[in-house]
Amino acid sequence: MDWTLELGVDDQRAAILWLYGPAGSRKSAIVHDIAHRCNLGKLLLVFSHSDPARSNTKSFIMTIADQIAVNVPGTQEKIVGNIKQDPLILTESLEAQVSTLIVEPLHDS
Repeated sequence: MDWTLELGVDDQRAAILWLYGPAGSRKSAIVHDIAHRCNLGKLLLVFSHSDPARSNTKSFIMTIADQIAVNVPGTQEKIVGNIKQDPLILTESLEAQVSTLIVEPLHDS
């Protein structure tokens, strides 16, 4: 876990940890511990699981947008506003979703 806490701010923005292993190897317990520590350090965490309802690209984009809304001041209102303005955004192309739910709110903040 030290790798997340000892990185500089610029490095934290690019840090990715990919955790994998066989069933029963306690991956979920490790991820819960990492999530707790990341939350204490105000680091963004995105978690994907093998559940088909959660491990698809559209859910991934919404997960990132949700984490941005919670962790980046001023973005929640913009993300919610963009969804209200275009309620069908979640059915549009991935590029449109990324632009509307991630890039625009971050650019404006």
